[in-house]
Amino acid sequence: ISSDGSNTENILDRQNKGNGINTSIQSLINEISLGGHYFKIGLLYRETNIINGILFNSEVWYGLLKKEIEALEKIDETFMRQLFGAPSKTPIEAFYLESGKVPLRFIIQNRRLMYWWHLVRTGEDKMLHKFYKAQKNMPVKKDWTTQVEQDKKDLGIDLMDEDIKGMSKYKFKKFLKKKINTAALLYLNKLKNKHTKVENLQSKELKCSNYLQNKLFSKNEVQLLFKFRTRMYAVKENFPSMYENAN
Repeated sequence: ISSDGSNTENILDRQNKGNGINTSIQSLINEISLGGHYFKIGLLYRETNIINGILFNSEVWYGLLKKEIEALEKIDETFMRQLFGAPSKTPIEAFYLESGKVPLRFIIQNRRLMYWWHLVRTGEDKMLHKFYKAQKNMPVKKDWTTQVEQDKKDLGIDLMDEDIKGMSKYKFKKFLKKKINTAALLYLNKLKNKHTKVENLQSKELKCSNYLQNKLFSKNEVQLLFKFRTRMYAVKENFPSMYENAN
C-alpha cells in the first residue's frame, strides 16, 4: 500500500514476481519431455502460475492506469512468445486467437465483476457490504465502484445489484464468461486487422486451435505450424525486405 494511493509499487512487485515465475516455468517445461502435451501443460501453467501469481487480489485493485495493465500484460505476452517459440515481431493477438485465451485486461475485469457479485450478496449488516454501498452512493473518480460501472459498460452488461442478487455463482460466472469472450474476441480481431501477417486468421469464436491439441505433433512441429499460420517463417514471401537481394 502506497501513501499516495498509487499502484506503482504493487505493479513493479508483480512484474518482478511474474518474470521469476516465467523463468521457472520455461526452464521446467523445456527440461522435461512433455511430448504432445507440451502446449496443454504450458497453457495450464499460465493459468495456475502466471495469472494467479501476478493477479492475486486484483479484484480489489482500483485506479489502475492503462500503462500499468499493459506492464502486467507484457509478462504474459513474453510467456506466450517463449511458449510458441515465436519471433519478437509476431503480432501479440495471434497467441490469444490461436490458443483461445483472453488477455490479462479481461481477466482483471472478470475478477472484479465476480467480486461485485460477491459484495452484492454479502449480508447487509456486514462492514464490507456497508463500505461498498457507501462508495456506490458517493462515487469518486477512479474508485472501485466507478471502475465496476465502466467494466459493465465495456462488456455490455446492463445488470444492476438487484438483478444479480438472485443469480447463483455458476449462472453469473457463465454469463460473465460469455461477455468476456465476446469483448476479448472483438478486441483481438481489431488488433488483427491492423497486421497483415495475421489478417487471414479466421476467428469467429475464442477456442484453442486443433493443431495445438493434437498429441501427434511434437513441440517443434506445433511451433513450426504456428509460424506458418502467422507468416512468421523466415522465407522471402513473409519477409521481402530481409531477402530483397535474393532470387
